[in-house]
Amino acid sequence: MLTRQTVAQHLGDYLNHRINLAVLVGWAENAIVQGELEDGYEKLIMQALERIAAADVKEFGLLWEDCLSYI
Repeated sequence: MLTRQTVAQHLGDYLNHRINLAVLVGWAENAIVQGELEDGYEKLIMQALERIAAADVKEFGLLWEDCLSYI
């Protein structure tokens, strides 16, 4: 099951350069497909995942502020 803490951990790893954008985007895309989200937070987690999954598209990008707002 994917939790808010899992999303925060992956974003933290990205911000601290432990993973790159391609890894973060791939993880988000896989998480969307799996679809098992923390009860009560499904909408919030899915919104974050959708935004992260689109981050490799130049027009969408992923800003520092975006990451912090999801954490």
